[in-house]
Amino acid sequence: MLVLGLDTGSHGAFVVLDQREKIKATYAFPDGERDQIFVNYLDNLRAIEKPTVAYVESVHAIYGSAAQSTFNFGRNFQLAIDGLLVSGIPIKYVVPRVWQKEIYQGAPQYIKKGTKNKRDNKRISCEIALKHFNVDHYLATSRSKKPHDGLVDASLIALYGLRNELKENKK
Repeated sequence: MLVLGLDTGSHGAFVVLDQREKIKATYAFPDGERDQIFVNYLDNLRAIEKPTVAYVESVHAIYGSAAQSTFNFGRNFQLAIDGLLVSGIPIKYVVPRVWQKEIYQGAPQYIKKGTKNKRDNKRISCEIALKHFNVDHYLATSRSKKPHDGLVDASLIALYGLRNELKENKK
């Protein structure tokens, strides 16, 4: 069984896990021309062994956002979904609150700097991913200095999806 986790944000990515929770493939969406990014994304989807299912983070535009950013968000989301559909990969959607609740169990709860009690999900996710997958970084390129949020989240979405699929198959 292979499960693909997809983070469709502006710095999105996909990660494919096998049944042993090992990373089999990754792809971070580069900056640049959206049409070329979509072609690269499709090429990368076709280059990997076909996943059993894709778990996609179900997120929405933020109320009050500018029209252009809302349009770009929707376009990016749909292009990512279209790639899965064209590749024949079944899709399941999961909201961040659901996958984070399961994956964050037992993890240290960091608070964002400058806030009294707002959880720092990026830091929590990065620490969990680094430890769980036993990798030394989540850098998108050799020139990157900070972990790629999309790769981190996509790997945890895939982990949630894999565990969910294994639970469903036991029923």
